[in-house]
Amino acid sequence: MPSMSLVVGGAQTLLVVRALRLLRLFRIFKLGRWAIVTMTTVGYGDIAPRTVPGQVLASIVMLMGYAIIAVPTGIVSVELAQAKKYETGVRACRRCSVEGHDADAVFCKKCGARLG
Repeated sequence: MPSMSLVVGGAQTLLVVRALRLLRLFRIFKLGRWAIVTMTTVGYGDIAPRTVPGQVLASIVMLMGYAIIAVPTGIVSVELAQAKKYETGVRACRRCSVEGHDADAVFCKKCGARLG
């Protein structure tokens, strides 16, 4: 910004605006307490952990809950991607009429004839 003040007069006020925007960033630190309360409440949100050990335990349980959902989702996604990679086509061999060759196959997997 200092280089901009050489070209445009009054650019110092932009530094004040930037500093105010930076202060808004500190509101995120308050979200950690809200997030723990929100994710670990029972029922309508009227019961939440208040003590530090209770909040720590609730945080651990919350992360374990996320892991129970996220880890299998990742495993299934990788398996689906690999299954898609080895997808078989419907091309049939001209010599033996066998179908189900790999998509990138050049030769028949039964008789060895070149696929056309």
